[in-house]
Amino acid sequence: MLHQPTAPATRGRAPRPHRAGLPVRLAALGAAATLAACADGPGATGVTGAPGQPRAPRISADVVSTVSNGKIAFVSNRDEVLNNEIYVMNPDGSAVTRLTNYSGVDEEPAWSPDGSKIAFRRNVANADGGMQGDIFVMNADGSGQTNITDNPDFEGGPAWSPDGTRIAFHRNHDDNEDVYVMNADGSGQTRLTTELEPDTDPDWSPDGTRIAFISLRDDPGDEFFKDDVFVMNADGSSQTNLTTSTAGEFWPAWSPDGTKIAYARLASRGSHAEIFVMSADGSNPTYLTNNSVEDIQPAWSPDGTRLAFSSASQIWTMNPDGSGLSMLTSVVSSIDPAWQPLRPYPFDGFFPPVDNLPMVNVAKAGSGIPVKFSLGGDRGLDIFLDGFPKFVAEPCDPSDQQAPLEATTDSPSGLTYDPVSGRYIYVWKTSRELAGRCGRLELGLTDGSAHAALFRFTR
Repeated sequence: MLHQPTAPATRGRAPRPHRAGLPVRLAALGAAATLAACADGPGATGVTGAPGQPRAPRISADVVSTVSNGKIAFVSNRDEVLNNEIYVMNPDGSAVTRLTNYSGVDEEPAWSPDGSKIAFRRNVANADGGMQGDIFVMNADGSGQTNITDNPDFEGGPAWSPDGTRIAFHRNHDDNEDVYVMNADGSGQTRLTTELEPDTDPDWSPDGTRIAFISLRDDPGDEFFKDDVFVMNADGSSQTNLTTSTAGEFWPAWSPDGTKIAYARLASRGSHAEIFVMSADGSNPTYLTNNSVEDIQPAWSPDGTRLAFSSASQIWTMNPDGSGLSMLTSVVSSIDPAWQPLRPYPFDGFFPPVDNLPMVNVAKAGSGIPVKFSLGGDRGLDIFLDGFPKFVAEPCDPSDQQAPLEATTDSPSGLTYDPVSGRYIYVWKTSRELAGRCGRLELGLTDGSAHAALFRFTR
């Protein structure tokens, strides 16, 4: 069976939160401004008349929906009944992909703030023949799995700081669980809490100044039932109880704007956990779910418009007010959702031979055009959204500023990355049918941004 705790039965396996991620703002097009589209799209015939005036930088309507919200990581035993592994899927539940393939348990995925890495807990055998939980980090595609704690104690609940430099986690040492923080490479491990009762499941506030966590310190006689949500400064000072109800609260998750904390509440032994949300100061606790099954492990979308959670061992999403429920999984068991934040790539414009807006590049129809740009490093070759790059027809105007291409190539279309220059090269093999047409080449990227260059094609 897939491990899905509602209230842990044994010390050292406290319930765990999952990352809310960071708010990711729309990337402006920088110096590039797209022309007002006066045609219906690629191949449109309306290319006469005066040109539209350049608009202020904007995101193409084709890519707005993907800004901020990336994939959802989760845990499932769908491929091996007794073995929990980490998977990712699109926010609508499609394109499920397995990331880990380990003989033991992989759980508690947590995305780095730039969406490029995942921290998680892996249960590994220790020197004494028992099991220890270690914090691992891997790339977003599952490669480069690295143990960054390798400690005989049991560690779990990783949570990245908003700047990506540190990871908070909990450690069970000598049957005493406390919250720790370390550098992102595992160095500099520092203990933040020192209570005799369990302190677990840290989650950073979006501004990086505070850490929410759960603690049993105010009701040690009812172990693992009357946990409360606490908050402390990032250095461990000013530890404050936010929830003082008779229920048990677990899995705190900050909203991306830092104003709210979602969590699961278990009203009494034998009852079902529900998802709640409260103000960041602990006021205004509000039900979001009210079901006859376990609703646990809330995780905010990076743009704050949705909440993922586990219900009856499946992943669901809902609006922040509890409406708009959508079931994403239906196969075997799926728990532990964590939402990938997407940050705009550092796009600094196109490199020669392509000129940036407002210049109009003049090229021969049917030629190959090397479109060169940098994203601040190697982001892999899967950087374009479906349907991009694309050419959108625009009206031609002889008064446009013009700059002929300094070079063209007849190479076939394709995308490559040059590690020496740190640039991507997309060779756009244009069609001879573009002769006499004008328009823009638009790149829609997986970070949610769009970038464009203007072209006029000659025969």
